[in-house]
Amino acid sequence: MPADEQAYRRGEPVEPEQPIVFYIDPLFPEEWKPSLKEGILRWNAAFEQIGFRNTVQVRDFPTPEENPDFDPDNMKYSCVRYVPNTVPNAMGPSWVDPRTGEILNASILIYNNVTQRINYWRFVQTAQIDPRVRAKVLPDEVRNESLAYVIAHEMGHCLGLMHNMAASASIPVDSLRSATFTQTYGTTTSIMDYARFNYVAQPEDRGVRLDPPNLGVYDYYAIDWLYRYFPDTGSAEEEALILEQLADSKAGDPVYRYGKQQMSSRYDPSAIEEDLGDDPVQAGDYGIRNLKYILSHLEEWIDDDSDFTHRAALYEAVVEQYQRYIHNVLYCVGGIYLNEAKDGTPVRRFAPVPREKQRQALGWVIAQLQEYQWLDNDRLLRRMPLNAKMSPQVVSAAVASLTNIYQNVTLSAYLAPTDPYTPAEFFEDIYRHVWSKTRAGKPLTESDKIILNGFIRFAGQSVAQIGGHKLGWADPGMLSFETAYAPSVDHIILYGLDESGTIERERGFFEQHEAQQGRGSVAGWLYRRDFGYDYAWQPVVRADNIDESATHYYQFLIRSQQLLEKQIGRAPAQDRSYYQATLFSIGKILGN
Repeated sequence: MPADEQAYRRGEPVEPEQPIVFYIDPLFPEEWKPSLKEGILRWNAAFEQIGFRNTVQVRDFPTPEENPDFDPDNMKYSCVRYVPNTVPNAMGPSWVDPRTGEILNASILIYNNVTQRINYWRFVQTAQIDPRVRAKVLPDEVRNESLAYVIAHEMGHCLGLMHNMAASASIPVDSLRSATFTQTYGTTTSIMDYARFNYVAQPEDRGVRLDPPNLGVYDYYAIDWLYRYFPDTGSAEEEALILEQLADSKAGDPVYRYGKQQMSSRYDPSAIEEDLGDDPVQAGDYGIRNLKYILSHLEEWIDDDSDFTHRAALYEAVVEQYQRYIHNVLYCVGGIYLNEAKDGTPVRRFAPVPREKQRQALGWVIAQLQEYQWLDNDRLLRRMPLNAKMSPQVVSAAVASLTNIYQNVTLSAYLAPTDPYTPAEFFEDIYRHVWSKTRAGKPLTESDKIILNGFIRFAGQSVAQIGGHKLGWADPGMLSFETAYAPSVDHIILYGLDESGTIERERGFFEQHEAQQGRGSVAGWLYRRDFGYDYAWQPVVRADNIDESATHYYQFLIRSQQLLEKQIGRAPAQDRSYYQATLFSIGKILGN
């Protein structure tokens, strides 16, 4: 409520009767504190738009002389606390009165190693264009502006905003290369998205903003909806009607679309974390071009790293960023756009991704997996500790998703009102892509063999189940429709879905569990233990009765066998042994 209601009625900016006050922990490094305060105070701009000034206030912890009753553990005080451990994260939890919805207390928890995550983000997403980040330690200027963004995001949670993962999808990809656009809007329409820094911007772009906006258009709208004071309403019902009309007026406008975070099931490719722009293929092309540029200059830019530890970590960060670009596109195959919808507004509750967009996404992903060689920079790898190359792991993880994604395609096609991307087309496209070099008589790469092995192995598992028997190497945990859209262990880690960090710390254990029980089993297991908090809002959609994948995989094997019998004599000499072994495996699966 306004402290001066009459002034508020006259349209004058007034202070609130009860300001929102946060206290800063004295344990923070002194150089962080200005950024902490800036990030929190950013939200005053949104409150000023609805008539309130000086709503959000930041103070240092009072001394015993100033306030002998002050206790940061007392829920009377909302605090920003320093957490001195190695978790590279931050959180913004709050406590709400269930009777009224009033936020009684909130905290922002900043872990010491959040700056490490900022360091990696800024390097792998913006080093192609920002010389300031080409260093082992970020300069204070860059660290502070990035830290302010992190704090502003967490402060949004404290004010009652949830993640809006669809915000960045409203921005045309090429607009992210425009200085005029990005200086006005940043990289997203809401800082409550996980739209980090501008990985689309190219080295030749000038004046482009690289970080999210101070506040996005959606953020102003959300504060308006949550906090505007209505002096002339006589009841909560009257106020609710006004708020409903405000939401209705924005329905159908992508700038104001709210995309819930998808945790236990990931249907919608336009509402995911760690992406930018309205076209994941185009954004991925720009992003990969930048990663290649960054990787080619890594040793030149980082030369104060005698044991190569930091460069090894940056290399792994580049690989992870590349995996995100792959999976951002892969979500389009069999994807279904989801919306909050109300009768009478121009919004469809769900709509499958258009057929041609799904086909384009599939072809793009396989092409990327076949052009992986740039990841294996031998000069870098020879100077790192002994380890296997990263590229086979990247390809294998993507193939694991590709072999399972037929179920997403099945459901998406079933729901499409017209022109569906059918499972038959999907399997035809798979066959055409994965055997393209064989049909052309070209030599196979390591990646080609990983892709072929993955599909033949999974086809064998599917066909084995038709006859009610199992192959010796068949996976007992075949994917069910119950977990078709569930994130794998790789996805949980890449997209930060487990804020506790447990999955990443114990990655080997959970990957073994998933290998035995099937993709998505870890997410399902965690979900049953409250994984995802309030984000498990989309119930499982079962489509077992329309699953004809075994038939398609059987045909895939038959055609593969016929192709190999025809081509094996004309294949490059170095590939003939591989083809003979593959032909033997297919024959064993088919019983001939």
